[in-house]
Amino acid sequence: MKRSEAIENVNYWVDDALSDHRQPSTDRTAIIGWSAHEAYVAVNSYLPDCSCDEDESVELATELLIENGILAEDLGAPDHIFLGSKYTGDFECYLLITEPRSGHEWVTEIKGSMLLDLKLRVKSWIKREYNDERSLDGELVPYDGDYYASIITNWRPRSSNVVWASGGFCLK
Repeated sequence: MKRSEAIENVNYWVDDALSDHRQPSTDRTAIIGWSAHEAYVAVNSYLPDCSCDEDESVELATELLIENGILAEDLGAPDHIFLGSKYTGDFECYLLITEPRSGHEWVTEIKGSMLLDLKLRVKSWIKREYNDERSLDGELVPYDGDYYASIITNWRPRSSNVVWASGGFCLK
């Protein structure tokens, strides 16, 4: 069975806040299935940009089905486990710079040995993008500037509100 087929068979929903209301399946949704019982559970995290790991997904799905009388407590492991994607961002760790007026975005990977220092990353980006023609004008400031920079970690998408560091800046 493929993930897409399992999604079509989902007949129960749960999230890590123990809500059982129906939620749309996304790339972060885990699908846990017991084919003998025709029970497929979509497991989501109630937190944006997060997904549940395998152990948590199986535990939440099993508890939901036991509480609803679908499974007996001793039926064992599910037949199908399709975990949600952890790759929802561009890189594991990256610098995202946006120019709000134009909507233009620049994404630069931050490799494992590089410091997660926002000012240093912004200065490196300016040097790469503009050579020595432009430089940082003043300090990074919250929510202001011609550009906005964020260091985003843990494969989070560009739209994530969870960032390592962020700030606005201008060029001179």
